[in-house]
Amino acid sequence: MNDNLSTRIEKNSRRNFIFRVIIVAIALLVVLHFTKVLDFIKSAFNVSLPFLFGLGLAYIWNLLLRPMEKAFFPNSKKPIVQKIKRPVCVFLSLIVILAIIALVFYLVLPQIYKSIMVIGENIPSLAERLQAWFLRVTEDFEWANQIRTRVENMDVNWQQYATRAWDVIKSGIGGVIGSTFSLLNNILGLVISVFTALIFTIYTLFDKEKLKLQMDSLTEAYIEEKHRHRLVYFLNILDDTYSNFFKGQLLSAFIIGALLFVVLLIFRMPYALTIGIVVMVTALIPMLGAFIGGAVGFLMIAAVNLQQAWLFLVLLIVVQQLEGDLIYPKIVGNSIGLPGMWVFVAVIAGGAIAGPIGMILCVPLAAAVYKIIKHDVTQRIALDSHFMEVDTDKMFHDK
Repeated sequence: MNDNLSTRIEKNSRRNFIFRVIIVAIALLVVLHFTKVLDFIKSAFNVSLPFLFGLGLAYIWNLLLRPMEKAFFPNSKKPIVQKIKRPVCVFLSLIVILAIIALVFYLVLPQIYKSIMVIGENIPSLAERLQAWFLRVTEDFEWANQIRTRVENMDVNWQQYATRAWDVIKSGIGGVIGSTFSLLNNILGLVISVFTALIFTIYTLFDKEKLKLQMDSLTEAYIEEKHRHRLVYFLNILDDTYSNFFKGQLLSAFIIGALLFVVLLIFRMPYALTIGIVVMVTALIPMLGAFIGGAVGFLMIAAVNLQQAWLFLVLLIVVQQLEGDLIYPKIVGNSIGLPGMWVFVAVIAGGAIAGPIGMILCVPLAAAVYKIIKHDVTQRIALDSHFMEVDTDKMFHDK
């Protein structure tokens, strides 16, 4: 017993010593060859990018694959079923994904392009409508006289500004098309990267159980038990948060887009389909997305009828409240459990770091960190007698 304990202690001490030596060596290497190390990291990242993208795609694809396997092959232990269920479900899910991509190219992108063209073509008339509306609304307010005078005397050639903006867009497109060789080279590189990521994704989906066993063996061999449990706990929270977020956000965006489309049809609003699709796409961005889509819809309708545009804003708010307070909680529930303030912070920070993709991905990451901190704080307070009066449920509740 004592010999085994001594051997284990000696083994852990040797492992810790080797680990510290490696850390010091890496630190010295980075300090002495910082530029070369930085170039190496950039090159390694560029090489690994298709595989990282493939892992991300495999994770999202698996959200569709798992329910398909459970639905089509429930609790079957027959060898033939176990052998064919993965290829069949991968093939079926691939058909669904390709159908969604085709729908995006056939329906969504043309409608988004149409919304841009409508707004661009109607900027002059829209500006005149807004100017006339402002003068009419403020004519009975003395405090607005000075502002009204400036607005009345404002002489802006909106047509000229719109023409200049369109010329800039066309020149930018022409410049891109002009560099044909560079464009073809970039397209070829993109196609190769996407193809590599897709093949890696399919391999990952077919061998995901084996990969999980390999990762379990590696962590068991090289990571101490207490650290391994923490790592598994953290990864489980990440998996739960991201899967709930993606499913919830996609469903929420579809619901709000479909509801808005139906409501706009009922009220005979112009561009109902286009606005519904634009709001559905922008609603994928948490918190701010629906407002971005709403702004686009407002400008499109205002170019035709300003009164209807104001009514559209009211209808959008009603649809958002209906979807957010009644429909979404019943179908999805609280998918990530992150208070609104921190959702807003995560969206802004993610947008500053990586644009729209960062806005989407930072929210579940922030939610996972929030859950871990909440769990740790709750445990520490429960173990400390000085904090017996603290209600952690109220402290971390998102309402």
